[in-house]
Amino acid sequence: MTEEIVGIDLGTTNSEIALYRNGRPEILADEQGRKILPSVVGLTEAGELLVGEEARNQWLLYPDRTVRSIKRRMGQAATVHMAGREYTPQEISAIILKRLKEIAEARLGHALRSRGCRRRSVHAARRPN
Repeated sequence: MTEEIVGIDLGTTNSEIALYRNGRPEILADEQGRKILPSVVGLTEAGELLVGEEARNQWLLYPDRTVRSIKRRMGQAATVHMAGREYTPQEISAIILKRLKEIAEARLGHALRSRGCRRRSVHAARRPN
């Protein structure tokens, strides 16, 4: 069995999920073929959760029901308001991460399982030894 490694880029503006298999990386697309997921979360008037492009589209008309650029607040003891409720930056980020996981599982046809988590920043990768 070929080992599959999934990597996530949780970005301030956009996020993506990639698969590393057979020595090659591949960015995974959602059901509509989109490889980039806007890092935006929203709630419809009926309380339906929107993540990504749909939430970004809603932000133009209903900014009070939409949150974007949440990564800038990670690590702060702050909350954001969305549709009259308070959320922590970690909760909003978790919603984005959950959506990325759903994209990967749909594309791969099986549930993801964790064998550990490593965080590697772009800045660390560029530092000389």
